[in-house]
Amino acid sequence: MTFVFRARLVVMLALGVLCMSIAPAFAGAIHVLQGDETKRFVASLGDVQDFSNKMQAAGKNDFGQVSFTNMAGQPFDLYSRHSTEFQSRYPAEYKEFEGLVAKYGFSSASEWSAVADSVMSAFLVQDPKMQVAFQQIEQQMPPEILSKMPEQTRKQMEAGMAMVKTLKQVPQDNITAVKPFAPQIKEFVDGINK
Repeated sequence: MTFVFRARLVVMLALGVLCMSIAPAFAGAIHVLQGDETKRFVASLGDVQDFSNKMQAAGKNDFGQVSFTNMAGQPFDLYSRHSTEFQSRYPAEYKEFEGLVAKYGFSSASEWSAVADSVMSAFLVQDPKMQVAFQQIEQQMPPEILSKMPEQTRKQMEAGMAMVKTLKQVPQDNITAVKPFAPQIKEFVDGINK
C-alpha cells in the first residue's frame, strides 16, 4: 500500500468518514494518551461511523479539507482541525455528537477528537506498511529531485514528507497504548476502505 494511498486513507478517516473534527482540549500540543482513553475511543468507532454515515446521507460532510503540506513539524491533528466550522455550521449535530461520545466517557467532543488524533497517529506510526513508506520517502526525495517533478507530484511528495515529520513526533507512550488495539483499529480502517 503506497504512502499516498495511506495519506488519503487518513484524510478519509478524518473527514469523509468521521467528518466531525473538533478542536482538541490541548491545542497545539500532542495529547499523551491516559488510562483507558484508547479502549474507549476504539469502542466508540462503530457509533461514530454510524453518525458519520448519517451526516453524509444528509449532505452535511461538505467541509474540512486538510492539507498535509501544512503539517510539517506540527502535531497530528486531523480530527481536531475543523471544530469551529463544524460547530457553527451544524450546531444540532455537534450537540448530538457530544452526546454520542459522552456514552463512551468523553467529557466533550474536543476530548474525543484529541484522543482520536493521538490514537490514529500512533496507529499509523506502528503500521509496518507506513514504516516502509516513511523510509522510501525519506531516502528518495532529495530537494533537487523534488524541484524537477511536475507540480502535482511534487506537492504530493512534499505532503508525504510533511506527514513523515509530523508522525515522528508521536510519543512512545501513545504507540505503546495503541499497540494492543491495533488489530481492531486496522479492522475498522479496512472496513471503511472497502
